[in-house]
Amino acid sequence: MGYILRIKDKFVAQPDHQKSWHFIKNALGALTEICLGAPDLWAVQALIGMTFFLLGTLSAQPCSFLISTAINIGHQIGLERTDAYSSALDPEELEQRRRIFWISYCIDREISLRFGCVPSQRDEDVTVNLPTEFPADKVGLVPTRDGRESFNVFRSCCELAVIKGHVYKRLYSAAATDQPLAQTVAAVASLDEELQRWKAAIPSEYQPDSRLPLLLPQSPELGLLLLAHYSYFNCIISMHHLIVTRELIKGMDLTQKIGLSTSPIPPSNQNVFMSASLCARAARDSIHLMKYMPEGNISIIGILIHYAMVASKTLSFGILRNPNEASRVYDVKLIAQVETFLSSLILSTPNGGVKRLVQYCARYRSVAEAAIKQAEKETQH
Repeated sequence: MGYILRIKDKFVAQPDHQKSWHFIKNALGALTEICLGAPDLWAVQALIGMTFFLLGTLSAQPCSFLISTAINIGHQIGLERTDAYSSALDPEELEQRRRIFWISYCIDREISLRFGCVPSQRDEDVTVNLPTEFPADKVGLVPTRDGRESFNVFRSCCELAVIKGHVYKRLYSAAATDQPLAQTVAAVASLDEELQRWKAAIPSEYQPDSRLPLLLPQSPELGLLLLAHYSYFNCIISMHHLIVTRELIKGMDLTQKIGLSTSPIPPSNQNVFMSASLCARAARDSIHLMKYMPEGNISIIGILIHYAMVASKTLSFGILRNPNEASRVYDVKLIAQVETFLSSLILSTPNGGVKRLVQYCARYRSVAEAAIKQAEKETQH
């Protein structure tokens, strides 16, 4: 991982990326010894590192296995209850264990929501505190505009990971699959409020929907901040897309549908009545974030490009629902922008997974363009 993270020049990324794969293959070759050996922090960190690397290759099954194994080993050494043993640990070791736990937790929730997998870590079993807000080593901190305080990006990502878990549990778990529409709408309204509270707690210059500060391109925290922004927009799409897809009865608005269900009480959060526009806006904002992608860092790009793909699919679906939407031409251009970015990745670092993504993106674009042309023909007649 250290080898590939040192790649700064996109023109030499391909050979260096291939070299880094030799190292990760050596690591995977030692997987049996890591899994069956004595449980310790080194084993957990090794498995987290391999998961992080493979997550950038869009590999669902091995990622789920690796992070699940890491969490199981962490459970054997009490990582999820680190603070219960705080009196026996010095502050530096205590903070290290917290960080390792929360990194594994964040990856677990990412995989769960991204691939629709059951999380390996249950919230009911977790008693460890969040990482320290202002750590002595300043890891994860970025300066705020007023210069008097710092913002802990890593801690904020951990808080957002908890919300991701709530989104999966209340909307995508087996128990939530067949719930009535009113219950889904109520869950989305509650989760949307939780997500907005998370956003409001962030300094204004680092909130999603804002331009990232110019100082950040040289900061190692840029990847974390991008992940936080992408995850925020993805949560909006994951939540509100369910309402859009279930709003299938033509000629009847959402309020009427809720009235036909078991609970006639409308949700307090009015955002659920704007689900389609919220999804579209979040998708556009996700694609705009691509300009901040760190050039040459194929691992981080591989992890984040998933969100641009979700955004492209969301925009394509929106055009299919309403091919006469005023923003349809602009949205097709955004989908094409993702396709162009992915094609440039193939030139610098050939990858079968990226080639498939280009094909998917081209399909989203062509389907949207066909829907627009068909709508224009019908309008002319």
